[in-house]
Amino acid sequence: MERAPNQPLFLRIAQVLIVCLGVWMILATSVLLVLALLSGKPVFGAVICMGSGLVLLWNVLGGILMYRGRDRVRQFVGSLPGWWPVKLVFSPAVVGVP
Repeated sequence: MERAPNQPLFLRIAQVLIVCLGVWMILATSVLLVLALLSGKPVFGAVICMGSGLVLLWNVLGGILMYRGRDRVRQFVGSLPGWWPVKLVFSPAVVGVP
C-alpha cells in the first residue's frame, strides 16, 4: 500500500486499521477452528467449522461486493432527492429489506 502524495494521513491510518482488523479476524477464526478440530468433539467441531466458514465467507464476499459497488451506490443515493441525513439513515434500511 503505497501512500499517494495527496492522500491525507487519516486515510492511511484507516487503511492500516482495516488491514490489521482483517488479519486479526482471519487469525482468530483460524485459531478457533484448529482448537475446535483438535478437541475431539465432532458436533462441536462441525458447529465451529460452519461458523468459521460463514465468518470468512461473509467478510470476504461482503468486502469484495462493498469495494466493487460502493461508487455506484454512492452515486445513486446522492442523486436521490432529499436531505442527506435522511438518505443516510434510510438507504441502508432499504438495502437491508429483502
